[in-house]
Amino acid sequence: MGIECDGATYHSAQSARDRDRLRQQVLEGLGWRIHRIWSTDWFRFPDRELRKAAKAIEAAKVPVPDPSPGAPPKTDNRDANTEEEEHETTPVVDPPKPKPQKHSATEKYRVAELAISTDGRDLHPVQPYTMADWIPPVVEIESPVHLSEVTRRIAKAVGVRRIDSGFLGVVKAAARQAVRSESIQMEGDFLYWTAQEQVPVRNRDDLPKASRKLELIAPEEIEMAIKQVVSDAFGIKRDDLPREVCQLFGFKATENRQRQVNKVVDGMIKGKQLIQQGDTLKL
Repeated sequence: MGIECDGATYHSAQSARDRDRLRQQVLEGLGWRIHRIWSTDWFRFPDRELRKAAKAIEAAKVPVPDPSPGAPPKTDNRDANTEEEEHETTPVVDPPKPKPQKHSATEKYRVAELAISTDGRDLHPVQPYTMADWIPPVVEIESPVHLSEVTRRIAKAVGVRRIDSGFLGVVKAAARQAVRSESIQMEGDFLYWTAQEQVPVRNRDDLPKASRKLELIAPEEIEMAIKQVVSDAFGIKRDDLPREVCQLFGFKATENRQRQVNKVVDGMIKGKQLIQQGDTLKL
């Protein structure tokens, strides 16, 4: 039995397609069975593809008559696309397609729910040192979290519908006060919970549109997502990486987001966290 592992970029080349067809026809003419696994499917649905491969291996153990001596390889005039589709499921019958699933290493983004009482007072006189007590509960749950997201949690808790520059300024000053507690660190506009052992990679497809922005994700979380994609795929073409990273976060891979991911990738290559060999990235 032969297992073909191909990527869409490689297989889109006409010369590669022709070479694959010829090789497959020769091998099948010699009694081989061919099972195809697309790298993207293996990455996105590893459990499903592993079950299909295991079934194909079991099916290949069933004895089949040897081809007669001198028999020519099987050939036909079917379209290449039709042939590929049939060989992907032959000799194995596909199991029922599972519902779309998130990447196994991605957790849902947890949003902190604050309970704040202002005793009916206007928020504007609230001092930063008072508001600083409201910040740690958000950071503990959502770390690393952008300052604007912390601001939204506080605004929602106290019933502020419109966040103006004055309110943003008070929250930022409160964040600086909160850092003095030593349970929180602040880098730029991101707040980190110091007791957090590892930065999680979180799916944000349930968040409101205002929160679904790549610039609101800490660089460390983007780096972790890149490492996860490269590790799970055992190396991946650079052109494919930004799309897979965006998928982990629950985003569409717009050109702007892909540029942002590639900027982080450049930094990781420079810092020797990634190695680029040709057009392929590896840890």
